[in-house]
Amino acid sequence: MLLLIDILKHRPKGTSEPVPVWLTLGSWNPDTTPLPDWATTTLIRDYPGVATAYGGPGTAAELIRTGRVALFLDGLDEMPPPLQGRALEVIDRDGVGLRLVLTSRPSEYASAVEDGRLWAPPPSTSSQSTSTTPRTSCSPNNSATPVTPGNR
Repeated sequence: MLLLIDILKHRPKGTSEPVPVWLTLGSWNPDTTPLPDWATTTLIRDYPGVATAYGGPGTAAELIRTGRVALFLDGLDEMPPPLQGRALEVIDRDGVGLRLVLTSRPSEYASAVEDGRLWAPPPSTSSQSTSTTPRTSCSPNNSATPVTPGNR
């Protein structure tokens, strides 16, 4: 959450930079719903002004498809364990071309990687954080960025 707040704080007004949006993965079933469909539905549910103010229900899908929003997917570790590995597989497949950040507790992320990661895990998933729960931000391009006070 601190990373998203920092991005918003330093995002220039009127920029074409994507707007970060926080979506929690707890309601997603990767076995029944593609990531873009779930993200669209969740964006409309959690940010209803997007659809009403900017052109209707198709707006959220278009914002995601064109990279105008960056999806901050939180709570992989809060999904039922049997779905965590599958969620990573679907994020790997459906996340191509999307702007996204995935957050999870390192131990649950490591377990999910063993259960279903399609791409090789990043070399390090350790992190430091101002909270009591360490988190690591990873992306499908095989990079991991530890979220620390210096790089939030």
